[in-house]
Amino acid sequence: MKKRDYILTATLIILSAYTTIAQSVGSDWGDKKDLLVVNRDRSNHWGQLRLQTSNRGVTLSNYKDRFAVQFVTSNDYKNFGTERFTVRNSGNVGLNGVTNPLGELQFKNTINNRKLVLWHSSNNNAHQFYGLGINSNTLRYQSEANHVFYSTINSSSSRENLRINKDGKVGLGVSNPEQNLHVKDNALISNTFLGKVGDSNSWAGLAHKDQVGTDTYAMITQNNGKHTLINKKNTGDGYIGFRVGNANKMVIDNSGRVGIGTHEPKGELHLSKSTKNRKIVLYEASNNDHNFYGFGVNSATLRYQSGQNHVFYSYVSPTSSKEVFRINKNGTVKIGNTNLAPDTVDTSLLSVSGGLRTNKVVLNIGTFPDYVFDKNYDLMPLEKVAEYINENKHLPNIPSEKEIVASGLDMNMITTKLVEKVEELTLYTIDQEDKIKAQNKLIESLVKRLERLENKEQK
Repeated sequence: MKKRDYILTATLIILSAYTTIAQSVGSDWGDKKDLLVVNRDRSNHWGQLRLQTSNRGVTLSNYKDRFAVQFVTSNDYKNFGTERFTVRNSGNVGLNGVTNPLGELQFKNTINNRKLVLWHSSNNNAHQFYGLGINSNTLRYQSEANHVFYSTINSSSSRENLRINKDGKVGLGVSNPEQNLHVKDNALISNTFLGKVGDSNSWAGLAHKDQVGTDTYAMITQNNGKHTLINKKNTGDGYIGFRVGNANKMVIDNSGRVGIGTHEPKGELHLSKSTKNRKIVLYEASNNDHNFYGFGVNSATLRYQSGQNHVFYSYVSPTSSKEVFRINKNGTVKIGNTNLAPDTVDTSLLSVSGGLRTNKVVLNIGTFPDYVFDKNYDLMPLEKVAEYINENKHLPNIPSEKEIVASGLDMNMITTKLVEKVEELTLYTIDQEDKIKAQNKLIESLVKRLERLENKEQK
């Protein structure tokens, strides 16, 4: 008798000891159809096989729609136990009480970090293992180290495609990601191409996927870090363009010139050809063309606009500068005269401190003292001039030292008065010249008379 036949015979003898379970052997018994059928109701509907040890048992149940493994924790031999493993007629497998698995493998609906354990360390906890879990409605891909996704190269090797390191850094084609997301070569996000673009692999940047080539590309940078640009094309007329409303609002051309409002800058900075009070705004107190600090062009005039005063500074030291020129809000000009309060102490239109050097000064004068040469001019006799000087210590019609120190020197007035005095001196000189000539004639006449008298006496 075959060894298999001995085992079957022993099993039938054991089963026959239980009067509550009927058994039968399939009719086709032989090498091709060795069957052991255990039927509860002596039918072909379903059958069970119970393996019992004390109050622990396992029941194998073959229902009409599924096969189940049940675990028994009772001495009640009619208790089939709790179903833990189920195989449906469709082949779907359910675990831990899932009797109607909806997929080929379905776990019990429980929240557990450890749903599927592929490998576990010696520490029995829900974090130090490799596998899958469910936590707070989240599918957990658990690893003690890194998560790495591979694809097949051939029968003897695989390639790493995606890595999530333990520190959270993600690498696409990169086994040692240096940033939160590190992509090898390039990436295509919708219609945006990120990575190697332009002439060669040495250029990387951002472009539309249809515009990656040697003629037209968007923002690029060279791998040596020396060049970064947004370029129209790799030709001599390339430029960086900032477009709004499908028009260039600012450009940087191939020579480095910047155009604002023009795409053909002629200087290093070229603004649009428009007449505006506000061309360059450095600071704006309120939104209008007058209360701001900056520059503008209005009626062919270059405007230096200030809400208060215009002040020019020069370098003194790395920590200080010096005011050298000021145009106050009221129109007064101060040159090097920064210690004076411009609107109170000194109201002159122009105040200069430290000297003024120029090739020519032109003063606007309303009158000039040619009236001195008028026949009706009352020329003060020199005796009166001497008396006035002795009494007042300055010339007539000339301000005193006290007045000049207090009010400053009025160049217009003093120039006129000095010319007046020069013309008066000229008249005094002419008068003295006439008197000298008359005296000379008189002297000559007296000399001749004296000579005649001397000659008579000698005879």
